[in-house]
Amino acid sequence: MRRGSNPKYRRVTTAPALPAWARRAATVACCLLGTGCYVGLDATPKGNGGGDSAAGSDEGADSQGDQPPVDACGGTMSVEDTRIRRLSRLEYENTLRDLGLLGADEAVVDSLTGDVIIAGKMRGFLIGGAVDESLARDLLQTATTVAEHAVVDPSALLGCTPTTAADETSCVGDFIAEFGRRAYRRTLTAQERDELLAVYTSARATVDFAGSVQTLLIAILTAPDFLYLLEHDPDDAEVGDVVAVAGPELASRLSYFLWDSMPDEELLAAAEAGDLDDAAAVEAQARRMLADPRADRAIRRFLVEWTFVDGLAHAAKDPTQYGWFTPELADDLRTSLLTTLESTLRGPEPTLAAFLAPSTMFVNEAIAQAYGIDGVSGDAFVEVEVDADQRPGLLTHPAVLALAAKATRADPIARGLFVREQLLCADLPPPPATDENGDPIDFDVPAPEPGVTNRERFFEHTASPSCSGCHTLLDPIGFGFEHYDAVGRYREIDENGNDVDASGEVIAAGDLDGTFDGATELLARMGGSEHVAECVATQWFRYSLGRREGAADGCTTDTIAQRFVESDMNIQELLIAIATSDALRYRRVGPV
Repeated sequence: MRRGSNPKYRRVTTAPALPAWARRAATVACCLLGTGCYVGLDATPKGNGGGDSAAGSDEGADSQGDQPPVDACGGTMSVEDTRIRRLSRLEYENTLRDLGLLGADEAVVDSLTGDVIIAGKMRGFLIGGAVDESLARDLLQTATTVAEHAVVDPSALLGCTPTTAADETSCVGDFIAEFGRRAYRRTLTAQERDELLAVYTSARATVDFAGSVQTLLIAILTAPDFLYLLEHDPDDAEVGDVVAVAGPELASRLSYFLWDSMPDEELLAAAEAGDLDDAAAVEAQARRMLADPRADRAIRRFLVEWTFVDGLAHAAKDPTQYGWFTPELADDLRTSLLTTLESTLRGPEPTLAAFLAPSTMFVNEAIAQAYGIDGVSGDAFVEVEVDADQRPGLLTHPAVLALAAKATRADPIARGLFVREQLLCADLPPPPATDENGDPIDFDVPAPEPGVTNRERFFEHTASPSCSGCHTLLDPIGFGFEHYDAVGRYREIDENGNDVDASGEVIAAGDLDGTFDGATELLARMGGSEHVAECVATQWFRYSLGRREGAADGCTTDTIAQRFVESDMNIQELLIAIATSDALRYRRVGPV
């Protein structure tokens, strides 16, 4: 349920009695911590208490006495620096929900923006970005709205009903310790508890019990320790040292990777007891977490951001050709793709081959009618067998094909680019503005002509030396999907009236190199390719840490990919390999 339709979450124009100093502190903290200033892995002074960090942090290794840590490759540990980051919109919403401040289907953060794609890419995984003045106001407003709803029954929120002033102080103090621990993902220091109690006491001098609790809750929900994934250095650490991630901070890394949200009590208690210092205990927790339904949120977010499927909402098609391709159908296709892939990843054999080429697809009546699938009626999504020759998997799902297409025609360049970037992990430069003669490049492909194949049209268009370097990597892959039109329907005749030629070729892709005939053959080969497996491992690595891999990550990423391949390319085992890797369990101390 969205805020606009839920009277419980009406927009509040005036915040309650949050002291001016607290408002300024929250806003300044948001802005300073969100600017993206480079501070290495640790953005706070050494010895500053606990912290919380998760999927957007760095890797490293133990600092055992004076001996440098040793990585799995047998050398001194080498790790990449990273930046602190704010919770993304979905992480923020999930955390509010797990704190009991939102219902399962309620959302109050639609207006929050500011998420950015890691490494400044056009497409990829989102992390919370810099906080400008507008977003700082929105964060304060959202906290105000959530807190206003939460204190409708303050006793239910606090878990006690004080009858005297002394009872009230004790009750609020207990709430600060218990709720604050969950919100900050660690035990609060005595100083932090005292400061939050002072916020409550200051408000209580002018407003009632409920209003004072609301002010306290706003202070917690706008604190940097709630909004950011922070990590704190050991007192004796020096810049450049590689140190183990502290227990509660490691718990947050695990939970925001595997649950897209805060740690639960079992994980946090294990962290505070020191159990997560043991790799076997980390693995046990990771397996427990993957088996929990909360892992579905992280899996779905990965799939959404990796496939760009939300772009379907903007994938307009020519109404004269595809008037039936409505926004409602596009949304159904989004659901179909995600449900199909999630079913595979959560199934008994979540292998790379099954993920890339599932033998079934989830559809409803609207999709079935549009794509010639018999025996389906109603709005509910049901699992159906697919034609292995026409619809063999991920890359032939109508959602993916419709995204990688123009309004009127198939687009072999876009389809080749999806494979090359998302499944082969190639970084391609943007197209040049001018050709080898300095003349502006015309990016419009020649219009279809009877008797002229797509292959001929695109070859003519990209034959220039300025273009051919990249297009030899893209177009021959994209031509393998010529059996599918602009909305992903299977065809034997292309838009030019020619018999479809779906032969293709992959180059510069290791064991995947070679020619193929159609998407079915390509997907079958990809499912057993170690090169593809390495890329899939890399994509999950990027998602888990909220950053791209760097040169110093080579040993860790190689080890993760090796474990993935040795598990028969089981994607659940890949997630375990990442969760127990040096990348999540260690980090390098950055400059203050």
